[in-house]
Parts: sequence; C-alpha cells; structure tokens
Amino acid sequence: GPGNRLLAYLHQVRPDLQVIDHVIASHPHRDHVELLPDLFDAYSVRNVWESGRLHDICGYRAFLRKISQEPGVTYHDAHGATGNHVAALPAKACYGADPVELDLSVPHGAALTRGLTVPLGAGASMTFLTADPAQHPDPNENSVVVRLDLGGQRLLFTGDAEASPDREPPSVPPRPDFAEGFLVACCAADLKADLLVIGHHGSMSSSRVPFLDAVGAHDFAVSSGPQTIRVRRRSERPADVSATAADEPARPLGRLRGRPPPLVCG
Repeated sequence: GPGNRLLAYLHQVRPDLQVIDHVIASHPHRDHVELLPDLFDAYSVRNVWESGRLHDICGYRAFLRKISQEPGVTYHDAHGATGNHVAALPAKACYGADPVELDLSVPHGAALTRGLTVPLGAGASMTFLTADPAQHPDPNENSVVVRLDLGGQRLLFTGDAEASPDREPPSVPPRPDFAEGFLVACCAADLKADLLVIGHHGSMSSSRVPFLDAVGAHDFAVSSGPQTIRVRRRSERPADVSATAADEPARPLGRLRGRPPPLVCG
C-alpha cells in the first residue's frame, strides 16, 4: 500500500527501475514477507527465491498469490522438485476479507541449493549458503543466507538465521544444528564479507563470536524497523554500524555506495 517502506526506498534510490531480476524471501515470517506482495504491482519480477517452507500467515499467502499471478516469473525453492510447487492452506480471513482457501500451483525453476552461484551482471553474483525447506518449528531456521559479490566487495545477508533458539551471550558457541554453527563448520571461507546484515535483527540468538570472526566484516547493518536499538560491542574489531530506523531517510551504506543491482532481499 501507500505506506510501504520498501517501495519508498526503491523509488528513492532507483526511480528509473522497472524490472526486478531477483526477489529473495529469507523466510516466511510477517516482518520479512509482508511488504513483498506490493513489489509485483509496482515492477515486473523475473525470479523469486525462497526455501519453500510453508507458513500460514496472511502476508505469505499474499506473496504466493502474487507469484502465481506474475507473468513470466520463475520460482525457485529448496525442495529440489521438478514440475510445479503446490501450496494448499485452509480457509483463512485476511485483511478484513472473508475466509479463503489457498490452493495454487507455481512452475519450478532451477532449485535453490547450497553453494549455487547466480550471475547478476558484470562483476556481480549471488551465492546461496543455506537451503533448508524442512518444516522446522520456527521458520527462522529456514532462513536463506545469501552472499552478494559486487566487484571486490562482499555483502552477507542472513535473514533471521540463528546460532541457537535461546538468547545467550555472544561467547556461547553456536549450535551445529543451527545455521551459524553449520556454516562455521562447513564453509567458513564462503562467509567472508565486507558487510554483514546482522542475523535476527541483532537478537542474542544470533551473531556469536565464532560466526562474526569467520565473516570478518568491518561494516554491519541492523534491520531494526521502527525500533530503538542498543548496539553491544561483540568483538574487538573496529566496525561501522548502520540501522534501518523508520524515522531516518534511506541512504547508501558507507563504503558500499553505488548503483545497487536489481535484487531485493526480504
């Protein structure tokens, strides 16, 4: 709608933008998908990437409907299936409307797999580091972690990927069955980045010291929305931190200024 902050940001930084090549939904929680359906009304969307883990909330239902209605879009998830992605959810009332069942089918494109690198143009690519479609108790565990490479710089987007389900001090090692622990153990070199979008909005369930050390970032962004945040020093490494507070204008991030590629991460 008219108050969509994501659209306002895109209109500000790329007023000429008409086509979005890639939309990535990190996981189906409201704060990560609620603004995405409006993208399909404002732009032509070519590719959508997500884990494929269903979650019965209104924003995710609207997101799936928009994908199914978008001409020429290619849908990618981590199920690795061919044919169509089928989404069926029981009747639910959303946004003041009468209850409606969700029953739709979207053709699959190439599967989202761990280690998949997708070219984005000259000197740019994105690499998926996690791909988990399992029906975990908490969709945070399905977060798609993706690294964006722009020339010689790397940006790491973690969604709500966690080190454990609990709020614990940064010194507590990440659990191996959660994203941070798994990634440190399997592929620490792939984590190296100049800028880290901090996991789970800076929650103490994420950003454990072994993970931060593996990433080695010097710039950090916190997706904080309208909240006032408190930044704790989690390592001795000098760092610049930017937050997405609702009352601040959209702006490029420090040393990573430039023309962004047509890619949106939710």
